Amino acid sequence: MDINFATPANICLYCDTDFEQSKIDNLATFLKRYFLRSIIIVRKNFFSYWLQQYSALEEKIYYLAKKLAQFRVHHPKKKVNYTRNPLLGEINFELKFLRSDSIKPRGVIYDGVQVMKICSELITPDESTWEYCHIIITNQLLGTWDENDGRYHIRVSIYGFPSIISTSGIIEGPAKPREYYLGLILAPDQKFLKNDSNLRSLEHGDPRILEVTKGYLLQALFYHLTGDPFCNNRDCRLFNAHWQEEMFYAQLRPGADLCDVHYQILNTALGGKI
Repeated sequence: MDINFATPANICLYCDTDFEQSKIDNLATFLKRYFLRSIIIVRKNFFSYWLQQYSALEEKIYYLAKKLAQFRVHHPKKKVNYTRNPLLGEINFELKFLRSDSIKPRGVIYDGVQVMKICSELITPDESTWEYCHIIITNQLLGTWDENDGRYHIRVSIYGFPSIISTSGIIEGPAKPREYYLGLILAPDQKFLKNDSNLRSLEHGDPRILEVTKGYLLQALFYHLTGDPFCNNRDCRLFNAHWQEEMFYAQLRPGADLCDVHYQILNTALGGKI
């Protein structure tokens, strides 16, 4: 099968999370292992970086604040009305964080596809080419609307231009073990879960989130390369996990890596340079 590869000369990482610099550097080093010929560029908060490119700054900031407020998911079973007039308080909340480099508190869910679209609008034409792969790592929760069951589902990632990976989505997106949900009914204080030495799900602040993020970075790069970020092989880091246990196996088991098929695809894309 012939595949037209679009190997990026530049991979731009934007970290809108509470990852300290050492973790961000760790992610950049990880990507360099696979993309030897690409320049890995680490940038600050996505909006802070690109807003500085605009002259009518306040006008642009207000436009983005209103859009972000419109894209909030208020109820999982109600599709977002993209034309509604958001409340002043909602707009002011977005303005506060757009005007600073502060990390926005997690908890609010946004329509991920719409957020990706307004992010794409900010990227200047010189970097809106296949020579650049832009990846945003954020702590914000992102959802996508499913027409089949008429509700939003929290996602780990939204792949496109740019791609967005949610560290909160890593925790809230893939389903936790069935015992967890049983525990919510039988033991609402969840003490038994916290004391479980074989805990098979992630919580906020878990150091393993960094390693899991690496697998989703590879998915974003394969989306850029081939248009398909996923693999059906559960032994591959591109496996599209729907359960935390599946994600653990694909991303955290000893020796976790690409499967042979995707390793060969990457090797071909890079001209046999790995």
